[in-house]
Amino acid sequence: MIGDASSIAGLLRSEVVGLVDTYSTEPSHRAALKHALGRTGFVLHADAPCRAGVLSLGISDAIHGWSNPAVVRAAVAVELYMEAAFMFDNVVDHSSESTPDFPPAEELALGITLLNWGAAVACEAADSVGRPGQMRRSLSAFHMACAEASVGQFLDARLQKQDCATMEEALRMTTLKAGSIGRFAAGFGASMATDDAEMINMSGELGFNLFTYLQLADDLRDACPPSGQAGDLAANKKTVPVVFSKGSPSDERCGSQGGIIQRASGRNLGRNPVQAFKDSGAETFGAIVAETFLNRAKETLGRLEVRVGRKSESLEHLFSSVEFSPQMVFNSP
Repeated sequence: MIGDASSIAGLLRSEVVGLVDTYSTEPSHRAALKHALGRTGFVLHADAPCRAGVLSLGISDAIHGWSNPAVVRAAVAVELYMEAAFMFDNVVDHSSESTPDFPPAEELALGITLLNWGAAVACEAADSVGRPGQMRRSLSAFHMACAEASVGQFLDARLQKQDCATMEEALRMTTLKAGSIGRFAAGFGASMATDDAEMINMSGELGFNLFTYLQLADDLRDACPPSGQAGDLAANKKTVPVVFSKGSPSDERCGSQGGIIQRASGRNLGRNPVQAFKDSGAETFGAIVAETFLNRAKETLGRLEVRVGRKSESLEHLFSSVEFSPQMVFNSP
């Protein structure tokens, strides 16, 4: 038993610090990485959930325990990719100006560093497990899922430039960008513990649905914050709840496919954007879509636990720590 999500995150933080000290030979680069990874939400911040690594290690533990140190390296590998994705998000969100900490070019360079370190650590983990044929297949699946997540990052950046986005486009971007990370995090963790293809695929399915849920939940929280700070609605981002809230299916600029238009003025924004967001039905719609993916993840977790013949305390704790009440995402204005 490896403990709860918080203790796993602490383990991953210590592993990442050691990796940065070992791999980064340029002092300024090493200092920049530690500063970047110490920001809110990133792995070295004391409150960072480290969900990709926690999921990977939790899956390994659920299937076969974690007596093999390779499962920790595998979890570090997927967490490094997650951190790189966060940095790519920063570049997208601040493409025309500097971030508070780094210019976009430096942020991008740090993200590329982490992406390549993640690939290297994944190879180390796979090599130490043995089972060469299975590990080659697992590494191939790992990198293909990474590539799918990169497609999601690309679509995210491209959609932000467009006036028009359909709900299908917004959801497709979300599942590629977030779901693919969950798929390779859980699938690669499973491959450290078993060569059972069905169990590995089941784990990947669990990760895909859980991480899609997490992204949709974050999008709900970020759409229209009640405290007055700018949110995704004001920024005209093409997330699922924002696209829904600004929907105008009959707008000719979306063509004949029933598209949904994104307009700077929005629909019924008025003086109270939080209330307008609620009135549009986007809060309820977004919560329903998110809950659908969470329920799929829970159903898959149940099947996985039946397959291995026991409950997974680490995964059960992870699920309980991420589930939110849609009614609590927004405060009454």
